[in-house]
Amino acid sequence: MKKIIPAILITIFLLYILISKITYNDFDKLFSSISALRILGIWLVYFVYLQLIRLRFSVLIHSKKIKAWSFFSIITIHNFYNRFLPLKTGEVSYVYMLRQKHKIPAAEGTATLIIARIFDYVTVSFLFAAASLYLIKRTPAYVTTITAIISGLLILSLIFLFFIAAIGSRMINLLEKFINKTGLNKFSASSIVLEKSSELNNSFETISSKSTYLYTFIFSVLIWLSMFFMHYLLHGGMGLNTPFLHVVIGSTFCIFTNILPLHGVAGLGTYETGWSIGYLMMGFTKEMAISSAFIAHLFFLFTGISYGAIGFIIYKLQNSSQPPAF
Repeated sequence: MKKIIPAILITIFLLYILISKITYNDFDKLFSSISALRILGIWLVYFVYLQLIRLRFSVLIHSKKIKAWSFFSIITIHNFYNRFLPLKTGEVSYVYMLRQKHKIPAAEGTATLIIARIFDYVTVSFLFAAASLYLIKRTPAYVTTITAIISGLLILSLIFLFFIAAIGSRMINLLEKFINKTGLNKFSASSIVLEKSSELNNSFETISSKSTYLYTFIFSVLIWLSMFFMHYLLHGGMGLNTPFLHVVIGSTFCIFTNILPLHGVAGLGTYETGWSIGYLMMGFTKEMAISSAFIAHLFFLFTGISYGAIGFIIYKLQNSSQPPAF
C-alpha cells in the first residue's frame, strides 16, 4: 500500500492543477463533437492494435506456439492491468499468465517483455524524430533540440539492444566474482540469483537474431502507427483536424509518460500532462490541449476496460484457473 501512495499523490496534484486551468464548457465543446460512429471506428482500430501486439510477442516467444485467441486474452488482460495499475506493476501479469497457462519460463517471458519495451521506445523515438525532421521548418526551435536528445537516446538504445546478451554475460560474470569474493556464496539465495540471471540471459541470447529483431521492429512500427492513427481519428472527431505528423509529435509526450517510474493511478494526471505539453508545442491553446487530453485518456481507459473484459471472459472459458488478481 505504501508503494501506491506516491502515485496517488502525483495523480491528485496533477489533476488539481490541470482541472483548474479549464472549464466544463471547454471539455464539453470537444467531447460533444465526437460521433458514435467515430468511437466505434477507433474501437475497431484498437482491436487491430492489440492483435499487432500479439503478433509481435509471438515472434519473440521461441519455446512454444500459443493459439491466437488464447494469446489475445493474455494481451488484453495485460493491457488492462498496465493501464490501471501504478508503478508499472501491471507488467508482471504478462509473465505470470504465460507461466501459469502455457508453462513458459518466467525468464523467457521477462526477456520478451524487456525486448518489446526497448523496441517500443526505439520505434516511438524513430517516428518522433522522422516527423520532427520533416516538419523542422514548421515547428518551434526547441523541438529540434528535443529531437536531437531523443535521437541520441535512440542510438544508445539500439546499441544496448544489439549487445544485450553480451552485456548480460559480462554482468553475470562480475556478479559471480563479487559473490565469491564477499563470501555470499555460502547462502542459497545467491545461487538462485545467479541461476535466474543466467536463465534470463540465455533467453536474450535465443531472441537476439537479426530476423527476430527485423520482424519485431516491423510489428512495432505498425503497432505505434495504429496508435497514432487512433489519436488522429480522435482529433478529427473532436473537430481539431490536426495533421497526422503533428499528432505523432504531440502524442509522443503522453506515450513517454508511461516509462516514468512514478506513473499516476491509471495514468491519470501524468498522461494528461504529457499530452498537454506535446500539443502546446504544436500550437494548441491551453484549454484545447488539456481538454483534449482528458477526452483522449478517458476514451482509451474505456477501450482498455472493454477489451480487458473480453480478455477475462476468453481466459476464463479456456482455462479453469483465474487470471492474476492484483
